[in-house]
Amino acid sequence: MNATAAAGGPALTVYAVATRWPQRAFAATAQLCFTVVGTASVAAKGLPSLSAVDWVVAAAALGVGLGAGTLLAARVSQMTARTAALALALVGSVATVVDGVLGA
Repeated sequence: MNATAAAGGPALTVYAVATRWPQRAFAATAQLCFTVVGTASVAAKGLPSLSAVDWVVAAAALGVGLGAGTLLAARVSQMTARTAALALALVGSVATVVDGVLGA
């Protein structure tokens, strides 16, 4: 689902909740899973054609996200992290459905 519809996160998050997967283990596994799936997607489809500015912004966003995640991991409770993951999964799911309905 991640490679075809960019919507792999919601399914994995729902699975984590349904199986009572501990949040820390889920987060670590999800990172590895999305790295492997993303790499396979790029290998199959090739890199997207983005401007140099877009690549720089994407790399900066990745760095900021990694840094913020590292700092917040020790300060955010597992319940808060799980709630945030579910909220992001819900937003991603709704966006995917709206995108599909609108045919964009």
